Amino acid sequence: MAEPKPTLTVAELIAFIDDEMRMSHIYQPLLIQTLVESGGQATLRELAVKFLTQEEAEIQEMMKTIKKMPVHVLSAKNKSRKKAIVEERDGVVRLLAQPADLKERAEVLGACAKRLHEYVAARGEGIWNHKWLDSPTGGAMRLRVLEAGGRRCALCGATHKERMLDVDHILPHSKGGPSTFENLQVLCSKCNRAKGNRSDRDYRAAEPDAPGYADCALCALPTLTDFPAENDLARAVWSDTDAGRELWILPKRHVRDYLELTSLEVQGIHDIIRVLHASFPDGVLSMNINVSGHVKWTCTLR
Repeated sequence: MAEPKPTLTVAELIAFIDDEMRMSHIYQPLLIQTLVESGGQATLRELAVKFLTQEEAEIQEMMKTIKKMPVHVLSAKNKSRKKAIVEERDGVVRLLAQPADLKERAEVLGACAKRLHEYVAARGEGIWNHKWLDSPTGGAMRLRVLEAGGRRCALCGATHKERMLDVDHILPHSKGGPSTFENLQVLCSKCNRAKGNRSDRDYRAAEPDAPGYADCALCALPTLTDFPAENDLARAVWSDTDAGRELWILPKRHVRDYLELTSLEVQGIHDIIRVLHASFPDGVLSMNINVSGHVKWTCTLR
C-alpha cells in the first residue's frame, strides 16, 4: 500500500517561497503565481501561453521548458524535495496547496511577486539570455525581434496566422553569425527554409527609392494629427483640391507603379486605412495608381 502524500499547507507554501526556494531563473515563482491566478491548476499549454504570447513555435518550446525545469524541480520527481509543491499529470499542472480565501491567495501571490522582483532586480534583463530553449535565441530576444518586425515575414509579409514565423540569423549562425538584435530578422518558415545558410541578405532593409522625385510636393505635406496617421512605411496627409478637401494615404517611398510596393508597405497603408474608416466612416475611398511617384489612396470626406 502506497504511503499517503504529505499535505502541503498554504503557510508551508509561503514559507518555501520566502525562505527555501533556490532560484536559477524566475520560472518557479512565476509558475506558482500563474497556478494561483488560474484557480490552482492549468495545462502546460495554458502555462506556456501565460509565460509568452500566442506564438505557436515559442509556446511549444516553452511547454518543454516548463515541464523540464520548474515543474520537475517543484514536483515529487525531484527526490531532494521533502514535500512536493506541484504535480503534473497528462499535461495538467496542479498546485498542491490551495489558498482557501482571498487573503491566502494574496499572500501567495505577494510572496511570488517579491521573489520575482528581487531576482530580476539583482540580475537585470540578461536573465532571459539563457540556453534552455533549443533555439539559439532566448525568449526575450525572440519576442523583441518579432515585435520590431511587426510579427511579419520581412520577405513575403506573411503573419503567424498564415505560416509559422522564425527568427532568422542574417549572417547564418552556422557561419558565426551572433544572436544579437542587429543580426536577427523575422522570416516565415517557408522563406527561412528557402534562404537556409546560403545568404546573408538583410530583408529588413528598405527598398530603394525610385529615381527622379527629389522635389516631391506630396512629401512636403505635413502628416495629419487628427488620428494615428503614420507608421514606418506610410502616412496620411490633408490636401486641398478643386473637388474640396481630401485625405491622402501615401507610402513613404517613391515607386513607379503599384507592383513595386512591398507587401509590408501595402500592409502599412492598409493599417492607416483601417484607422481612417473608424475615424471617418462616411468617407469615400479610391486609389490613384501613380501620383508624383506615390501610389495614392484618397478619402473624399462628405
